[in-house]
Amino acid sequence: MLPKDAITKLLVRQAIDALNAVSATLERLKAEMLKPASQLPELPVVMSMHGVGDSLAPQLIAEIGDVTRFVHHSAITSFAVIDFQ
Repeated sequence: MLPKDAITKLLVRQAIDALNAVSATLERLKAEMLKPASQLPELPVVMSMHGVGDSLAPQLIAEIGDVTRFVHHSAITSFAVIDFQ
């Protein structure tokens, strides 16, 4: 239990403000990563993978590179599992 004095309240408020700022920055970075990725034809293929969303898709595209070298979407999934473990 924290004391209910002005200093503690100020520290808690500053921590909340810092977390909110980091969260806003993270959302802006996610949007910036998704912009160029959304122009790539690979995005629907990568997005169809189970558990891949707007944050992970651009990262996977950057890591995987040219998806045309994979003959089936399960090959990409296998590559991702092996490569990222």
